[in-house]
Amino acid sequence: MAGIKETKEAVIGAIRVGAVISSVTKDGVQFQDFGAVIAHYNSDPEFKKAVDESYEGFELIPAEVADLDVKEIIELAVSVMAELPKLVESMKA
Repeated sequence: MAGIKETKEAVIGAIRVGAVISSVTKDGVQFQDFGAVIAHYNSDPEFKKAVDESYEGFELIPAEVADLDVKEIIELAVSVMAELPKLVESMKA
């Protein structure tokens, strides 16, 4: 059993990046939005940690996904559900 550590970190990181991008592009996508995402990365240690963890060990994800069992699927789903309110909130005008 490979576990789901890397998969979970990648999914959480992707959701958090999506939330930040959604937040900074509410007024339309502009060139300076890229700088705003980078500034957020540099100023928010929790966000930085999630992003960094999301790509460390990414090469293990295919093996983890190939070996998923029901318990791991539920664990992954619970992790995603915990992050969704932040993503939804970032999309509000």
